[in-house]
Amino acid sequence: KRKIGGFRFFNQSGEQIHLRAPYSLLTATLQLTATKASAGEYTCMYFVEDSGQEIPSNRSLPFSIKVQAAPMAPTLSLDPQQQVYRPGNCVKLVCSFHSSPADVREVQYYADFGFQISILVSNVNNYSYDLRIKGENDSGSYSCAYYAIKSGRPVLSETSCGVNVNVKS
Repeated sequence: KRKIGGFRFFNQSGEQIHLRAPYSLLTATLQLTATKASAGEYTCMYFVEDSGQEIPSNRSLPFSIKVQAAPMAPTLSLDPQQQVYRPGNCVKLVCSFHSSPADVREVQYYADFGFQISILVSNVNNYSYDLRIKGENDSGSYSCAYYAIKSGRPVLSETSCGVNVNVKS
C-alpha cells in the first residue's frame, strides 16, 4: 500500500526550500517571514513511497506572495528636551507619524532596558506618552513605532531612531 512520504516546497527559481519528510499527514505547511526577499511564487509537491521508491506528484499551481514595505518610521522627540532629567520630572515622549493619521491605530513606546507600552489612538498626527521619571533606572534610549491599517490589516511600522533620556539623582 502506498502512503505519503513527505512534501517538498519550491521557490520561483525552482529550488527546493523546504522538505517535510518523513511525513504522513495529508497537508503540510510552510511558514515564511514576510520580507522583501520572501516575495515571489511558490509551488509544492508531495511524494508517495512504494517499495522504497519515491514517486513524486506533479507540482502545484504557483502561489504568489507580495510583500509591501513597512510604514515609514515615525519621529520621536522629547518635551521638554533637556540634557539631564531629575527624579520627579515629567517628560513627554512625542511620536510623530508620516502615515495618514486616519490609518494609525496604536502607538508603541520602547526603551532599551525592556520598557514597552502600547496606546490606542484615533485620528491624530502625533501621540504622546507622559513619562514620570522615578529614578536613574529610567535612563536609556527610547523609541516608538505604530500600527497602521494597510490592506485592511494592522501593520507595524519601522521603529523610530532612539532618543536618550539621561536621569541623575
